[in-house]
Amino acid sequence: MAVNDLGYTVYKGRIRSPYHAIWVLWRYTLKQAWASWFVKLTILFGWTTALGPAGYVVLGYYMTSAAGMNTGGEASVVDGASIINALFGWQLWLVVIPITTKIGANIIADDIAQKAFPFFFTKPLSRAHYLAGRMAAVGSLVWALTWVPALLVVLTLCLTAAPGDFLHRAFLLAPSTAYALIIAVVIATTAVGVSALSHRRAVTMTAWLLLWIVPHVGSRLATLFSESTWAHMASLPSLLENIGQSLFQLTEQAGSLGHVPWYYAALYLGILVAASIGAARWRLLQIGVIQ
Repeated sequence: MAVNDLGYTVYKGRIRSPYHAIWVLWRYTLKQAWASWFVKLTILFGWTTALGPAGYVVLGYYMTSAAGMNTGGEASVVDGASIINALFGWQLWLVVIPITTKIGANIIADDIAQKAFPFFFTKPLSRAHYLAGRMAAVGSLVWALTWVPALLVVLTLCLTAAPGDFLHRAFLLAPSTAYALIIAVVIATTAVGVSALSHRRAVTMTAWLLLWIVPHVGSRLATLFSESTWAHMASLPSLLENIGQSLFQLTEQAGSLGHVPWYYAALYLGILVAASIGAARWRLLQIGVIQ
């Protein structure tokens, strides 16, 4: 009887870096999210919301052209910065919060409930790689939901711009990109951090909604009675709004949060991001996995 060697053979395939696990988990998370019809419809709705501001820009262009105000290189009466900043605000409440409630605020909770961590961590996937992959997936989705509509509005502004106003409108793409990135980082880290609070998705999803709504309503009421914009520092949406107004240079307009310097909002957001990452990492360290 022949004796066959059943020992290990030399692996001749491509040896990938451990950081490749982040890319794999990123793709897996997006594929998992895309399987939901709620996510598909929310993305479609989020991108079509740009048609409203774009239509307003086109309407303003034809109205000023008919009145003879958009000839000879004169700037249009349409304020592109205010339109794009308002679009970000609507996207945040109507699209970003619902979709992150669905796929962001329950990521770790679902993995705990489904006992998926023994599968993840017995492979060459560290807890840091896991968090990076999950947060990158949520962040890239949020960035696409906010940046693509802003890009469409910027393109519309450029196509309807007077000769002397074209560069000014084209440069609106820079603060739009920066604002979308800031929103993506803050939302992704805080959502995943909240998802580490419990293994019950109902608890984490409720906590995520309360984090957005309760402090925001409370700060609005405090501002109404005290007439001080500093109360907005307790509200996550207001902190992001403060950053957006600074990027688009709208701090002097009525209703803005210009009395609160942008670097205070940036500091609070930085602390919130760091605390969210720390909470999620601590939660992962408490999970016992045979390695």
